Amino acid sequence: MATTGWDQDEQGVFDQLSVREDEIGLRNLISSQRKINGRLYLAIKLILDSLPAPEPGTPSAEKIARAREITNGGPGPPPGCDVGGLGEIPPP
Repeated sequence: MATTGWDQDEQGVFDQLSVREDEIGLRNLISSQRKINGRLYLAIKLILDSLPAPEPGTPSAEKIARAREITNGGPGPPPGCDVGGLGEIPPP
């Protein structure tokens, strides 16, 4: 992974987390975690959006509704998400 040339989003995250310029290892870790977060979030949203509607009142319906509630909150505060060119994160 590159150790220079952070994009504006990444630099904003580093600033919010008070990560110094010379903390390259920590910057790489944060950048990588943002990509992992973004890929997981995007995959979960796509799976939930493609599931058929379960029968109301069933345990499956309750679990899917809860999963939708969790993901509708969107990516949280830093480190947040970076989908790494895989597409846009669907809106809640």
